[in-house]
Amino acid sequence: MEANFIKGIVNHHRKNLLLTYTLVLIEKLGELSIPFFLGLSIDGLIKQNFIPILYLVVVYLIWAIIGTIRHRYDTKTYTNIYNQVVFDLIGNDKDPNTSKIAAHATLIREVIDFMEFDMVYIAAAFINIIGAMAMISTYSIDVVLLCLTLMVPVLYLSKGYGLSMRELSQKKNSELEKQVDVISNGNILETKHHFNILRIIQIRISNKEATNYWQLQLVSLVLLIGSLLIMGFKGAVQAGALVAMWSYLLTFLNGLEIIPYSIQRWSNLKDIINRIRK
Repeated sequence: MEANFIKGIVNHHRKNLLLTYTLVLIEKLGELSIPFFLGLSIDGLIKQNFIPILYLVVVYLIWAIIGTIRHRYDTKTYTNIYNQVVFDLIGNDKDPNTSKIAAHATLIREVIDFMEFDMVYIAAAFINIIGAMAMISTYSIDVVLLCLTLMVPVLYLSKGYGLSMRELSQKKNSELEKQVDVISNGNILETKHHFNILRIIQIRISNKEATNYWQLQLVSLVLLIGSLLIMGFKGAVQAGALVAMWSYLLTFLNGLEIIPYSIQRWSNLKDIINRIRK
Protein backbone atom coordinates (compact mmCIF):
# COMPACT_ATOMS: atom_id res chain seq x y z
CA MET A 1 0.00 0.00 0.00
CA GLU A 2 2.72 2.50 1.03
CA ALA A 3 4.77 1.65 -2.05
CA ASN A 4 1.73 2.27 -4.30
CA PHE A 5 1.03 5.58 -2.57
CA ILE A 6 4.58 6.82 -3.22
CA LYS A 7 4.52 5.33 -6.72
CA GLY A 8 1.41 7.38 -7.50
CA ILE A 9 3.16 10.59 -6.41
CA VAL A 10 6.29 9.68 -8.38
CA ASN A 11 4.29 8.92 -11.55
CA HIS A 12 2.44 12.23 -11.32
CA HIS A 13 5.69 14.20 -10.94
CA ARG A 14 8.04 11.84 -12.77
CA LYS A 15 9.75 14.45 -14.97
CA ASN A 16 10.77 16.68 -12.08
CA LEU A 17 11.73 13.73 -9.87
CA LEU A 18 13.74 12.09 -12.66
CA LEU A 19 15.86 15.22 -12.97
CA THR A 20 16.46 15.56 -9.23
CA TYR A 21 17.40 11.88 -8.80
CA THR A 22 19.71 12.07 -11.84
CA LEU A 23 21.46 15.01 -10.20
CA VAL A 24 21.74 12.97 -6.98
CA LEU A 25 23.36 10.09 -8.86
CA ILE A 26 25.88 12.37 -10.59
CA GLU A 27 26.62 14.12 -7.29
CA LYS A 28 27.27 10.84 -5.46
CA LEU A 29 29.46 9.43 -8.23
CA GLY A 30 31.50 12.63 -8.09
CA GLU A 31 31.77 12.30 -4.32
CA LEU A 32 33.02 8.73 -4.67
CA SER A 33 35.73 9.79 -7.12
CA ILE A 34 37.22 12.47 -4.85
CA PRO A 35 39.22 10.10 -2.54
CA PHE A 36 40.68 8.37 -5.61
CA PHE A 37 41.98 11.66 -7.02
CA LEU A 38 43.10 12.75 -3.55
CA GLY A 39 45.20 9.59 -3.32
CA LEU A 40 46.71 10.26 -6.74
CA SER A 41 47.49 13.84 -5.68
CA ILE A 42 49.30 12.73 -2.52
CA ASP A 43 51.38 10.17 -4.38
CA GLY A 44 52.04 12.78 -7.08
CA LEU A 45 53.25 15.34 -4.53
CA ILE A 46 55.67 12.79 -3.08
CA LYS A 47 57.14 12.46 -6.62
CA GLN A 48 56.93 16.24 -7.27
CA ASN A 49 54.16 15.71 -9.86
CA PHE A 50 51.47 18.39 -9.52
CA ILE A 51 49.24 17.42 -12.44
CA PRO A 52 46.94 15.11 -10.36
CA ILE A 53 46.06 18.12 -8.17
CA LEU A 54 44.48 19.78 -11.21
CA TYR A 55 42.35 16.69 -11.75
CA LEU A 56 41.27 16.82 -8.11
CA VAL A 57 40.32 20.51 -8.37
CA VAL A 58 38.23 19.95 -11.53
CA VAL A 59 36.38 16.94 -10.09
CA TYR A 60 35.74 18.72 -6.79
CA LEU A 61 34.35 21.85 -8.48
CA ILE A 62 32.04 19.81 -10.73
CA TRP A 63 30.79 17.87 -7.68
CA ALA A 64 30.16 21.11 -5.73
CA ILE A 65 28.32 22.77 -8.64
CA ILE A 66 26.06 19.74 -9.24
CA GLY A 67 25.30 19.55 -5.50
CA THR A 68 24.37 23.24 -5.38
CA ILE A 69 22.05 22.94 -8.39
CA ARG A 70 20.41 19.83 -6.92
CA HIS A 71 19.72 21.45 -3.53
CA ARG A 72 18.11 24.51 -5.12
CA TYR A 73 15.99 22.43 -7.48
CA ASP A 74 14.87 20.03 -4.72
CA THR A 75 13.12 22.71 -2.68
CA LYS A 76 10.98 23.88 -5.61
CA THR A 77 10.06 20.33 -6.60
CA TYR A 78 9.06 18.99 -3.19
CA THR A 79 7.19 22.06 -1.96
CA ASN A 80 5.00 21.81 -5.07
CA ILE A 81 4.42 18.10 -4.45
CA TYR A 82 3.50 18.69 -0.79
CA ASN A 83 1.00 21.43 -1.63
CA GLN A 84 -0.76 19.30 -4.23
CA VAL A 85 -0.93 16.18 -2.02
CA VAL A 86 -2.18 18.02 1.07
CA PHE A 87 -4.82 19.93 -0.96
CA ASP A 88 -6.05 16.63 -2.42
CA LEU A 89 -6.21 15.14 1.10
CA ILE A 90 -8.24 18.01 2.53
CA GLY A 91 -10.54 18.08 -0.49
CA ASN A 92 -11.25 14.33 -0.45
CA ASP A 93 -11.35 13.71 3.31
CA LYS A 94 -14.99 13.28 4.43
CA ASP A 95 -14.03 12.69 8.09
CA PRO A 96 -15.39 15.60 10.22
CA ASN A 97 -12.63 15.05 12.79
CA THR A 98 -10.59 18.27 12.45
CA SER A 99 -7.85 16.98 14.75
CA LYS A 100 -7.26 13.95 12.57
CA ILE A 101 -7.26 15.99 9.34
CA ALA A 102 -4.75 18.45 10.82
CA ALA A 103 -2.56 15.58 12.00
CA HIS A 104 -2.71 13.95 8.57
CA ALA A 105 -1.67 17.22 6.91
CA THR A 106 1.38 17.26 9.19
CA LEU A 107 2.08 13.58 8.57
CA ILE A 108 1.99 14.13 4.81
CA ARG A 109 4.88 16.53 5.32
CA GLU A 110 6.82 13.53 6.66
CA VAL A 111 5.94 11.52 3.53
CA ILE A 112 7.27 14.30 1.31
CA ASP A 113 10.34 14.69 3.54
CA PHE A 114 10.93 10.96 3.11
CA MET A 115 10.90 11.42 -0.67
CA GLU A 116 13.06 14.55 -0.57
CA PHE A 117 15.64 13.52 2.02
CA ASP A 118 15.36 9.89 3.08
CA MET A 119 15.10 8.39 -0.40
CA VAL A 120 18.20 10.39 -1.29
CA TYR A 121 19.97 9.12 1.84
CA ILE A 122 18.99 5.54 1.06
CA ALA A 123 20.06 5.85 -2.58
CA ALA A 124 23.30 7.50 -1.45
CA ALA A 125 23.89 4.70 1.07
CA PHE A 126 23.44 2.06 -1.63
CA ILE A 127 25.82 3.93 -3.93
CA ASN A 128 28.31 4.46 -1.10
CA ILE A 129 28.33 0.80 -0.05
CA ILE A 130 28.62 -0.64 -3.56
CA GLY A 131 30.90 2.11 -4.88
CA ALA A 132 33.18 2.11 -1.85
CA MET A 133 33.65 -1.67 -1.96
CA ALA A 134 34.36 -1.47 -5.69
CA MET A 135 37.05 1.15 -5.08
CA ILE A 136 38.46 -0.68 -2.04
CA SER A 137 38.81 -3.83 -4.18
CA THR A 138 41.42 -1.96 -6.25
CA TYR A 139 43.54 -1.77 -3.10
CA SER A 140 42.71 -4.97 -1.21
CA ILE A 141 40.23 -7.83 -1.79
CA ASP A 142 40.73 -8.96 1.82
CA VAL A 143 39.37 -5.66 3.12
CA VAL A 144 36.32 -6.04 0.85
CA LEU A 145 35.69 -9.49 2.35
CA LEU A 146 35.91 -7.95 5.82
CA CYS A 147 33.34 -5.33 4.77
CA LEU A 148 30.96 -8.03 3.52
CA THR A 149 31.38 -10.03 6.73
CA LEU A 150 30.57 -7.07 8.95
CA MET A 151 27.40 -6.32 7.00
CA VAL A 152 25.84 -9.48 8.49
CA PRO A 153 25.65 -8.23 12.12
CA VAL A 154 24.57 -4.77 10.92
CA LEU A 155 21.61 -6.25 9.01
CA TYR A 156 20.71 -8.48 11.97
CA LEU A 157 20.78 -5.57 14.45
CA SER A 158 18.87 -3.35 12.03
CA LYS A 159 16.00 -5.84 11.81
CA GLY A 160 15.38 -5.74 15.57
CA TYR A 161 15.84 -1.98 15.63
CA GLY A 162 13.24 -1.58 12.88
CA LEU A 163 10.63 -3.63 14.74
CA SER A 164 11.09 -1.57 17.91
CA MET A 165 10.93 1.73 16.05
CA ARG A 166 7.79 0.65 14.18
CA GLU A 167 5.95 0.09 17.47
CA LEU A 168 7.12 3.44 18.86
CA SER A 169 6.19 5.27 15.64
CA GLN A 170 2.66 3.86 15.79
CA LYS A 171 2.21 5.06 19.37
CA LYS A 172 3.59 8.50 18.55
CA ASN A 173 1.39 8.98 15.48
CA SER A 174 -1.70 7.82 17.41
CA GLU A 175 -1.08 10.53 19.98
CA LEU A 176 -0.47 13.18 17.31
CA GLU A 177 -3.84 12.40 15.72
CA LYS A 178 -5.53 13.45 18.97
CA GLN A 179 -3.47 16.56 19.59
CA VAL A 180 -5.79 19.26 18.19
CA ASP A 181 -8.82 17.82 20.03
CA VAL A 182 -6.89 17.51 23.29
CA ILE A 183 -5.73 21.14 23.15
CA SER A 184 -9.15 22.38 22.01
CA ASN A 185 -10.87 20.74 24.98
CA GLY A 186 -8.98 23.07 27.31
CA ASN A 187 -8.48 20.39 29.95
CA ILE A 188 -5.07 21.13 31.46
CA LEU A 189 -4.61 17.68 33.01
CA GLU A 190 -5.54 15.93 29.76
CA THR A 191 -3.21 18.20 27.80
CA LYS A 192 -0.32 17.57 30.20
CA HIS A 193 -0.96 13.82 30.03
CA HIS A 194 -0.94 13.94 26.21
CA PHE A 195 2.38 15.80 25.99
CA ASN A 196 3.89 13.64 28.72
CA ILE A 197 3.09 10.52 26.68
CA LEU A 198 4.76 12.12 23.64
CA ARG A 199 7.78 12.98 25.80
CA ILE A 200 8.11 9.40 27.06
CA ILE A 201 7.79 7.99 23.53
CA GLN A 202 10.44 10.42 22.24
CA ILE A 203 12.82 9.43 25.06
CA ARG A 204 12.34 5.75 24.20
CA ILE A 205 13.02 6.52 20.53
CA SER A 206 16.16 8.43 21.49
CA ASN A 207 17.36 5.56 23.71
CA LYS A 208 16.91 3.08 20.86
CA GLU A 209 18.84 5.38 18.54
CA ALA A 210 21.67 5.72 21.09
CA THR A 211 21.92 1.93 21.53
CA ASN A 212 21.97 1.44 17.77
CA TYR A 213 24.66 4.14 17.48
CA TRP A 214 27.17 2.51 19.82
CA GLN A 215 26.58 -0.90 18.26
CA LEU A 216 27.42 0.55 14.84
CA GLN A 217 30.49 2.26 16.26
CA LEU A 218 31.78 -1.10 17.51
CA VAL A 219 31.35 -2.53 14.01
CA SER A 220 33.13 0.53 12.59
CA LEU A 221 36.03 0.09 14.99
CA VAL A 222 36.46 -3.56 14.01
CA LEU A 223 36.46 -2.65 10.32
CA LEU A 224 38.91 0.24 10.63
CA ILE A 225 41.40 -1.61 12.84
CA GLY A 226 41.01 -4.82 10.84
CA SER A 227 41.69 -3.03 7.55
CA LEU A 228 44.80 -1.37 8.96
CA LEU A 229 46.14 -4.73 10.14
CA ILE A 230 45.40 -6.32 6.75
CA MET A 231 47.24 -3.55 4.90
CA GLY A 232 50.07 -3.65 7.45
CA PHE A 233 50.66 -7.38 6.91
CA LYS A 234 50.92 -6.75 3.17
CA GLY A 235 54.06 -4.67 3.67
CA ALA A 236 54.87 -1.36 2.00
CA VAL A 237 51.83 0.66 0.94
CA GLN A 238 51.79 3.99 -0.89
CA ALA A 239 50.66 6.87 1.31
CA GLY A 240 48.11 8.12 -1.22
CA ALA A 241 46.60 4.67 -1.67
CA LEU A 242 46.26 4.26 2.10
CA VAL A 243 44.57 7.67 2.47
CA ALA A 244 42.19 6.89 -0.40
CA MET A 245 41.28 3.48 0.99
CA TRP A 246 40.69 4.95 4.45
CA SER A 247 38.33 7.51 2.90
CA TYR A 248 36.44 4.75 1.11
CA LEU A 249 36.16 2.80 4.35
CA LEU A 250 34.57 5.83 6.00
CA THR A 251 32.23 6.15 3.01
CA PHE A 252 31.28 2.48 3.37
CA LEU A 253 30.61 2.95 7.10
CA ASN A 254 28.45 6.00 6.41
CA GLY A 255 26.43 3.80 4.08
CA LEU A 256 26.02 1.14 6.77
CA GLU A 257 24.77 3.72 9.26
CA ILE A 258 21.91 4.58 6.91
CA ILE A 259 20.58 0.98 6.96
CA PRO A 260 18.95 1.11 10.43
CA TYR A 261 17.90 4.72 9.85
CA SER A 262 16.17 3.81 6.58
CA ILE A 263 14.39 0.89 8.28
CA GLN A 264 13.17 3.26 11.00
CA ARG A 265 11.93 5.82 8.50
CA TRP A 266 10.23 3.20 6.31
CA SER A 267 8.43 1.76 9.35
CA ASN A 268 7.14 5.22 10.25
CA LEU A 269 6.17 5.87 6.63
CA LYS A 270 4.11 2.67 6.47
CA ASP A 271 2.16 3.70 9.57
CA ILE A 272 1.60 7.24 8.25
CA ILE A 273 0.29 6.09 4.86
CA ASN A 274 -1.99 3.52 6.51
CA ARG A 275 -3.56 6.31 8.55
CA ILE A 276 -3.91 8.68 5.60
CA ARG A 277 -5.51 6.04 3.38
CA LYS A 278 -8.11 4.98 5.97
